[in-house]
Amino acid sequence: TRISRCLSIKTGKNENYFKIFPKTFPKGGLPSDEFLINLRTLRNEYLKLQSINHPDMLIDKIDEFSSFVNKAYSTLKSPLTRSQYFLLLNNIDLINDKENKNTNTNSNSVNLEKMKNLDSSILMEIYETCEEIENCENEKNLKILNQKNNGKIKNCELKLNELYSSFNSLTSSPNSTERKSLLKQIIKETIKLKYWFNIKKNIKEWEPGKEVVMNH
Repeated sequence: TRISRCLSIKTGKNENYFKIFPKTFPKGGLPSDEFLINLRTLRNEYLKLQSINHPDMLIDKIDEFSSFVNKAYSTLKSPLTRSQYFLLLNNIDLINDKENKNTNTNSNSVNLEKMKNLDSSILMEIYETCEEIENCENEKNLKILNQKNNGKIKNCELKLNELYSSFNSLTSSPNSTERKSLLKQIIKETIKLKYWFNIKKNIKEWEPGKEVVMNH
């Protein structure tokens, strides 16, 4: 039953977020499942988990469980943090910009410092967009910038969906050169998506003359 399943969920840091939402991620999460998900299905699963009030659960355990489910939901509902979380499970931490050296990651070996160096054309596009936001004089122009940026976010999401699908198709060859190349592409596309999300945040917080702040 749903209650017995939830009572069995561990809330430790090593618990896989994907596995507590089996309808959204029926195959156990990325890369087996599609990167692009049904957000309504995810939210419905989340609300059902949060509605559980079982007498066998102590108050502190209920609070711990609720906090864990909140964290899992907030992580997986966003395409950016969803991809970052998959990479984190593979010992690549884009949130804190570091690679875990303490785990055997031969099949996923990457140089994260090099991976952060995006193509010059992409970096130029990012810098130009930042300047456009800073020089924006009215909300009408800002709306146009927001629409363009939303398009870039959508393109990144579609590209990631394609990359994860290709990456999963090579599961039987974890050490292949092609799979390593795909992982590097996933990392780069996730970094790009982070920039576009940062720009979206700056657009939302726009004020005339306000400096654009980008979190790398």
